[in-house]
Amino acid sequence: MEHSHRSVATDDMRNASLPITLIVVGAIGVVWYFGWFPNVQSVTALALAGAGVLVLITDRITKSSVVLGPMLIAVGGAIWLHDTYRMRWWLLVSVLLIVLGVLMLIARSPRVPERRAPPPAPPSSAPPSDAGETGPPPSEPGQP
Repeated sequence: MEHSHRSVATDDMRNASLPITLIVVGAIGVVWYFGWFPNVQSVTALALAGAGVLVLITDRITKSSVVLGPMLIAVGGAIWLHDTYRMRWWLLVSVLLIVLGVLMLIARSPRVPERRAPPPAPPSSAPPSDAGETGPPPSEPGQP
């Protein structure tokens, strides 16, 4: 029973997508409020793209990170395109909707795991011993 409780808590800690996104968006708001950078759109675009990369690095490939990470990168790119090339939001939002739909289809694939695989168990520091084995002794080839 304790094992299942521990795995749920561990899974919750591994899914860092939402906390990272909240931290980045909050930091952008604070930095923008105090006027600590001259071009809000460029820094916002860079921060969103950076958050998308962080989501992919921390969560690796899961059903949620395969959508959230690239979408944060795409939204950052859209903000940068609007700021730099004055592309219309109508076009950018339409492209973002297409990207979101494609990413959601990719996330439905059975190849994409629901959650990150648990880390491998650490090797035990004690050397293996034959004294505690309970199975039958290995048989020679050709013997029953």
